[in-house]
Amino acid sequence: MGEKIIEVIINNLRKRHWYIGVMESCTGGAIINSITNVPGASDVFREGKVTYSDEAKIKAGVDRKVIDRYSVFSLEVAEEMAKKIGGEIGIGVTGNLPGEVFVAIRIENEIKTEKLDMKSDLKNKIEARIEMKREVVERICDKIGQIFEK
Repeated sequence: MGEKIIEVIINNLRKRHWYIGVMESCTGGAIINSITNVPGASDVFREGKVTYSDEAKIKAGVDRKVIDRYSVFSLEVAEEMAKKIGGEIGIGVTGNLPGEVFVAIRIENEIKTEKLDMKSDLKNKIEARIEMKREVVERICDKIGQIFEK
């Protein structure tokens, strides 16, 4: 899942002495797994949390009022997730697969958000979810990679 781009991200984070953290929900650890599969990730990977339930998100620091006001499937909750995870880069992902996925990427104190509409033509639901998770990971990696191209 985009190992080359993740290697580039890790090397750039290492050069800047930055760390990355991930709090994800509907992707079930796919982003964390993609990062930690690359040798040297421990130099820059601060923490990862799979907060699949509302309670897990709240325990990790997401404000219950934000969940109640916007729903757990929202850009606002993804932003909270990105803010509450450690590192100079924080990633927050929540949503439904298939369906809408909400992504927030925090770079220091600036947050960029995006709503992804995830669909699959595959009839096998398990394979479709795997395909969609892979696509979410690739899109996030591309976004972070663009930070270092500037």
